[in-house]
Amino acid sequence: MQLYLYDVLRIDRCTAAHGLEIRAPFLDHACTSYYLSWPADLRAPKNGIEKHLIRAAFEGTNLLPANILWRQKVGFSDGVATLARPWYHFLQEDISKQVSDECLADASTTYPHNTPRSKEEFYYRQIFENKFGSHLSYLTEYQRKPNWACKVNGWL
Repeated sequence: MQLYLYDVLRIDRCTAAHGLEIRAPFLDHACTSYYLSWPADLRAPKNGIEKHLIRAAFEGTNLLPANILWRQKVGFSDGVATLARPWYHFLQEDISKQVSDECLADASTTYPHNTPRSKEEFYYRQIFENKFGSHLSYLTEYQRKPNWACKVNGWL
């Protein structure tokens, strides 16, 4: 897994651009190894609540209000949307307005190296090349592959 190349790096860059710093304490190797050494039943969600053991450890400490401590867990980027309308729906709608079907059909001519396979990839490739130039296209070998990348509504 190359989480650090995608989600963690993206979060770091997005927040740093606005003078904020994000800490990812649960990505610490020692912390992760220790947690994974516990029996699976202790790590499993209880009553549908993920990370129950960690939340229970903070209960009664007054470090976090109960409504924050026990709220539904959402991914960092999903915190800006709802379950009924996830953030990638907003992206798909916006990008579909900016990248035509014809552009995507002609993508192999426009970008012969590492050809974009979806409108989203095409859109990000345009941004990359506008900012850095086409001579750096070989740097686009690593592509973000989100969890929902297994084809949501025809998108990769």
